[in-house]
Amino acid sequence: MIYCIRGKGWFKHNGKHFDVSPNEFIIVHGTKEPMSYGADEQDPWTIYWVHFSGKNMHV
Repeated sequence: MIYCIRGKGWFKHNGKHFDVSPNEFIIVHGTKEPMSYGADEQDPWTIYWVHFSGKNMHV
């Protein structure tokens, strides 16, 4: 999970582009598909970034 608290960023997955703004978050299920994300060059984001794991999580 990536939670944006300030600034802006972006996320790409499966050929789709998503803009991320303050008070928005991204949750990505475990996948082997390529993905990328990053901060906006003019207004870089400040984020909380959390990884979850456990034996009941499906990949």
